[in-house]
Amino acid sequence: MPPAPAVSPIPVVAELYDLVNYGGRKLIIFEDVDNLQDYSAYNNLTSSVKVFKGPNYKPGDKIRLYDTFNGTGNYIDLEPGEYPDLQQSHTFSNRTSSTKFIIGDGTGSEPVSPGSMEYAHIPLIVELYDHFFSQSSIWGGDPGRRLLLSQDTPELATPYSMNNTVSSLKIRPGPNFDPNADYEVSFYRDANYISSQLVLKPGEYEDIHHPPIEFGDVISSVKFNQGVPPAPAVSPIPVVAELYDLVNYGGRKLIIFEDVDNLQDYSAYNNLTSSVKVFKGPNYKPGDKIRLYDTFNGTGNYIDLEPGEYPDLQQSHTFSNRTSSTKFIIGDGTGSEPVSPGSMEYAHIPLIVELYDHFFSQSSIWGAGPGRRLLLSQDTPELATPYHMNNTVSSLKIRPGPNFDPNADYEVSFYRDANYISSQLVLKPGEYQDVHYGPIWFGDAISSVKFNQGVPPAPAVSPIPVVAELYDLVNYGGRKLIIFEDVNHLGQYSGYNNLTSSVKVFKGPNYSPGDKIRLYQNPDASGNYIDLEPGEYPDLQQSHSFSNMTSSTRFIKG
Repeated sequence: MPPAPAVSPIPVVAELYDLVNYGGRKLIIFEDVDNLQDYSAYNNLTSSVKVFKGPNYKPGDKIRLYDTFNGTGNYIDLEPGEYPDLQQSHTFSNRTSSTKFIIGDGTGSEPVSPGSMEYAHIPLIVELYDHFFSQSSIWGGDPGRRLLLSQDTPELATPYSMNNTVSSLKIRPGPNFDPNADYEVSFYRDANYISSQLVLKPGEYEDIHHPPIEFGDVISSVKFNQGVPPAPAVSPIPVVAELYDLVNYGGRKLIIFEDVDNLQDYSAYNNLTSSVKVFKGPNYKPGDKIRLYDTFNGTGNYIDLEPGEYPDLQQSHTFSNRTSSTKFIIGDGTGSEPVSPGSMEYAHIPLIVELYDHFFSQSSIWGAGPGRRLLLSQDTPELATPYHMNNTVSSLKIRPGPNFDPNADYEVSFYRDANYISSQLVLKPGEYQDVHYGPIWFGDAISSVKFNQGVPPAPAVSPIPVVAELYDLVNYGGRKLIIFEDVNHLGQYSGYNNLTSSVKVFKGPNYSPGDKIRLYQNPDASGNYIDLEPGEYPDLQQSHSFSNMTSSTRFIKG
């Protein structure tokens, strides 16, 4: 990502408003501006101003507002302070066309900075454009309006008139930039930092409409030094319960890792539980158990279940289809040691994945509640059976579990198909409020989940003694295919069977004298062949009577 240019020293910061008393559209000035019209379509609009001390302020520093472009014409000087009506105080309303910082001599009075907001520390500047700051072969045109920000901004609509219009942006070093810091800026689809989120590091982003970002014309709020928000840690887990809505562990399954006050709100699972498996959790002590209540909020009649298997709650406890809330009950550490059922243990839980079929945070786009949720701590090859949760996830959290290692580099992979195949989304621990939109684009598509599995590593390439460039026309014309490895069938490999008419052979990184490539007439290195050492072969028919005959290749070691 190209680095954005550093911002020059900032002696003062000016907030310009197009109405008196700091009303209307607001533009923040962090640098000299030669033409406010080109800069942000703000020519002759300024009616009121707040001037703040910047990170490089010295007494006497001020901003000069000119009534002509390029710092010419009549002007007024404004030191840090508030100017609610430029017409009344300076006879200069709606006249500002360009601005310049004026550096004082460090002496004189010390003006009081207005309000409570300071610009004394500016490590980053975010520069938003409603068009494209660089000439684009697709879009053309000019950069349009721009807006510079240095602080969290919960709403780009008011007073900036810049929501849902950003097409390109820069994240630039400010005067207090720390080159060793790991800065991130988060851009949100909705105001107040909610809905889908784009996280970027300092640099220039010339077009955010297209992949891999796809976040054009949707930014409504901006948060500095905020990457993906961390999800809250899961409380200690003494036991884990698997609830099933049919006897003998059949039907839909819900895993309980925490107290649940209302199974209906939690996952539309009220009065459904017919059979249960209870496992020892990572914080288990003898006597720990789960309590199932027949009323919300841990009230009403209940039954206690220690680790074990309960294939029919009606038969064993007269409690089928009655569970409305759950609580962990902590034992005293004494007593018998029940045997945990089956072969699956929940003794080590570093991460919990929390899937929602709606949105866990209120979104102005979607509204409504979070809907059903499902918590997972282990690889899950199929969300359909028994969870009934495939192709429905709209938001998710990856939360620290009791065995979370803060120094580990955790990743969770979400797959479009069951059994960890098809397209893959890799996420680190955090909260993801909306996976439907860019840059994620994975809503209603998750079918399987794999823990601590990032993008699978590609196999290492074998030693490369030579590299061959194959061409389908003589004199190195037409389509080109580069060969770095043995190929058994050029037709299946790249639709290149019997096409080779000219070849260039180069020494590879593992070359030794005598190494060459062998071109075979048939697949699987069979039939007639020719050997080519490093060199140029502009016409295989003329030099080897082998034009349009190559079906497979082998490296031959000298």
